[in-house]
Amino acid sequence: MTNIYELSEWNSAILDSVLANGDHYFTECIKDIKEPNYELAMDDLIEACSIFPYTFKVAYTPAIEGTMFMTNVKKFNLYKALRYFFENYESRCGIIIALKGEHKRLAAFGKTQENEYFMYDCQSMGPPMFFEREGVAYILRCITLARLLHVLILILKGGDFYIYDVETYDFEPIS
Repeated sequence: MTNIYELSEWNSAILDSVLANGDHYFTECIKDIKEPNYELAMDDLIEACSIFPYTFKVAYTPAIEGTMFMTNVKKFNLYKALRYFFENYESRCGIIIALKGEHKRLAAFGKTQENEYFMYDCQSMGPPMFFEREGVAYILRCITLARLLHVLILILKGGDFYIYDVETYDFEPIS
């Protein structure tokens, strides 16, 4: 969506559009899966996507893996991973998956320009972001990498993580 709308233009209508288009995309990704308890993986995501007013392709490429609070010099903790992920990029988007025990958490995040980051979360329920048994999709804009790190730690809640680069291309207007 950051290729379609500037981050400063995002509002509740655009987030509603993200949810509706994301639901349609998810339905397309699972339409051929017959197992009732199948857990969708990154490899199951399809390339073709559309968000009005464009159709386009999206590629997900494994980029970095690590442990959220690792202090080993040779392995990535989340801070080192984010620095490395954005290094030499003016803008870049990704998906992070965090695993802690049997719990899996996901978030989309990115850098749209110098000192402008975002994090999109549509899974959070309850504290620390919401009241008990409440939740809603939301996006947070951050002006520092440290703030992005802070909010990702809050919503992912620790564990091992996997970061995927998300690249969109071949944009064409919907006719």
